[in-house]
Amino acid sequence: MYDGSKLAAQGEVIVVTLNYRLGPFGFLHLSSFDEAYSDNLGLLDQAAALKWVRENISAFGGDPDNVTVFGESAGGMSIAALLAMPAAKGLFQKAIMESGASRTMTKEQAASTSAAFLQVLGINEGQLDKLHTVSAEDLLKAADQLRIAEKENIFQLFFQPALDPKTLPEEPEKAIAEGAASGIPLLIGTTRDEGYLFFTPDSDVHSQETLDAALEYLLGKPLAEKVADLYPRSLESQIHMMTDLLFWRPAVAYASAQSHYAPVWMYRFDWHPKKPPYNKAFHALELPFVFGNLDGLERMAKAEITDEVKQLSHTIQSAWITFAKTGNPSTEAVNWPAYHEETRETLILDSEITIENDPESEKRQKLFPSKGE
Repeated sequence: MYDGSKLAAQGEVIVVTLNYRLGPFGFLHLSSFDEAYSDNLGLLDQAAALKWVRENISAFGGDPDNVTVFGESAGGMSIAALLAMPAAKGLFQKAIMESGASRTMTKEQAASTSAAFLQVLGINEGQLDKLHTVSAEDLLKAADQLRIAEKENIFQLFFQPALDPKTLPEEPEKAIAEGAASGIPLLIGTTRDEGYLFFTPDSDVHSQETLDAALEYLLGKPLAEKVADLYPRSLESQIHMMTDLLFWRPAVAYASAQSHYAPVWMYRFDWHPKKPPYNKAFHALELPFVFGNLDGLERMAKAEITDEVKQLSHTIQSAWITFAKTGNPSTEAVNWPAYHEETRETLILDSEITIENDPESEKRQKLFPSKGE
């Protein structure tokens, strides 16, 4: 899925993929209990990898002063954090965020999650050294037990970046709105039906209380009460809530914020297979198109690899590569207008490429009320 060889070959670019610590290994935040421990280890891994690129990429024919970071899902969340992270400043010049601009945990949420995780392990907060005696397998089992025990928090990720004075001192969306990533062009977007990856037709329909709590967690109580009518209790509403509030709304917020400080281009990936149950533009569906690994599309969505599919992949790869090289994704085939907060130009990636201004404007206006409303 993430093999970058075809992407590199098409564009004469160097594609570097990196590993970083995941789950409790990378995002168990313990500094609230003992300052000897660092938070956001997974992000620090990424910053270390970017430093390696800066110091070594010229040996591979690359330009250390023309680096583009890009990621999808948790990787997109990481890009959002890196844009606001002091340790990553100056390590890249452009950014691509695919389906992953959700917010980070507060310091309090991180401490609460860590305390619950330690409780599952039977470790006291004052005895953190005991963590070194727990096997990796048991740490992963404890993470699974935590997810089961806290299942009522339906849209909460337990191991993700968190606010921390040393590594991530400010919420990325707020930091970007204040110019933390000034001068860094941004390409950002989502798939049209993100949430369908996470639910099946027989998934539970959560109680109204649980859905209300999720809305309040994601939006705050005043706005949650105003938009509750968008999401009546049903499985379809749960899917739309995830699509809108974990992916689309944050992406719009980031695009709008960064557009005041650098050029921004926004997309929505609408293409989808024809046959159920895969006939939605679900989360991660664009990845085979971006990397050119269309055999992955056959595996993940049972889709036929037609000339139309190959052409869309070529179009997307060309735009991503051109953006990485020049900071503008427009190509000879596609004139992609920059995003402006007044007009909200959005490229629709489908069998036919189109441009929409402010797609789903009525919903956006409800989810982004004007001041005083």
